[in-house]
Amino acid sequence: MQDNRPAMGGGCGGGRTGKICEQSNLVTNCNVIVTKKEIAIIERHLENIDTLDVCLNKIALERLKTGEATINDMCFVQHELLEADLVSRGITQPVAHDMALEQLGP
Repeated sequence: MQDNRPAMGGGCGGGRTGKICEQSNLVTNCNVIVTKKEIAIIERHLENIDTLDVCLNKIALERLKTGEATINDMCFVQHELLEADLVSRGITQPVAHDMALEQLGP
């Protein structure tokens, strides 16, 4: 069965999925662990830049919350957490976005 879900992270890989661990509130995939707190950080960041309601972002967040995260969703997590951290340090959103792309790739 082909995975027709939208890709979020360029060269990060195929349709492997992560599963949520109810005891620890973690999503794991490809040596990346995402906590519910980190998902909340991403949601706040996306809300602050008016992109929380962008369809691709909503889909990725829903998959993270339900334990159906793809490897591309994990790349999305890394990008958004880095971007949110840079913005919190006073870097403008456009520059933070470009820096995250440069460091992590598309």
